[in-house]
Amino acid sequence: MSAEPARRALVLAGGGLKVAYQAGVMQALDEARIAATGQPLTFDSADGASGGVFNLAMWCHGRSGQQVADSWRRFRPLRGLSVNWRHWLPRPASVFTYDRFLRNVAGPGGDWRLDWNDLDLDRASISRFNLYNFSRFKLELVPGTEMDPDALISAVSLPFWYPPVQRHDDNYIDAVYATDANLEEVLEKGTNEIWLIWTVGQAGQWRRGPIAQYFQVIESSANSRLLAILDRIVRSNKAIDDGRPDMAEWNGTSRSGAWQPRCRCTIYSTSPAQACARPWNEASLKAVAGA
Repeated sequence: MSAEPARRALVLAGGGLKVAYQAGVMQALDEARIAATGQPLTFDSADGASGGVFNLAMWCHGRSGQQVADSWRRFRPLRGLSVNWRHWLPRPASVFTYDRFLRNVAGPGGDWRLDWNDLDLDRASISRFNLYNFSRFKLELVPGTEMDPDALISAVSLPFWYPPVQRHDDNYIDAVYATDANLEEVLEKGTNEIWLIWTVGQAGQWRRGPIAQYFQVIESSANSRLLAILDRIVRSNKAIDDGRPDMAEWNGTSRSGAWQPRCRCTIYSTSPAQACARPWNEASLKAVAGA
């Protein structure tokens, strides 16, 4: 781990219903830290994209890792499923809508009780939700303090399956084709320790059929972009290790906003395919729990 004071970022990727596993990792991380210090691990920033925004939303509401995981354990997919019959002909707008999901699960009166007027402001203010503005072909970062139900749904509106969400007269869709883990954003804040819960498939096995191939295209887009930024981090770290900090890509910033010397970044990841990252295992959880 870096000798610099830890500036930790929690990065929650998408991955469909695999984000329920992501919630379990959040619980395990909390439990390891609490067992060692009596307090959960704290972060200086947090970032969510695609399906990871659901877990980030619950985290912004002050939920513990166990509470987030329990929300998924109680989740009943059919309570949130609604077919888009009204806009099926003459040209289908989408297969499903999020109407029932927002009403029964992710709204203020739903199972998850997400009320954007009742946030943990400390967490919400350091969190960024990745929204993709299709009308302007632009990735937008929205603070947790500025989110609302429509913004949340726009972050997970996967084309073909769900219709785009209109916000400020623009169409928004799932950001997965632009990013599924915005590491650049957290690095620009001076992060030197990234906890990435990656839940996009990395089996690398091509399967037949249109549905399988649809999601394999997403895997290709998300994984290639992630590996590219991880490679940049490796090169930046090597420049520092070789005594060439001027060649490092990212500066560090203190909590007060003052610039610090360039410092290396350590990444902990759940993905076995990311050879440059340290795995999330019992040893690493204990090491950080005692940090």
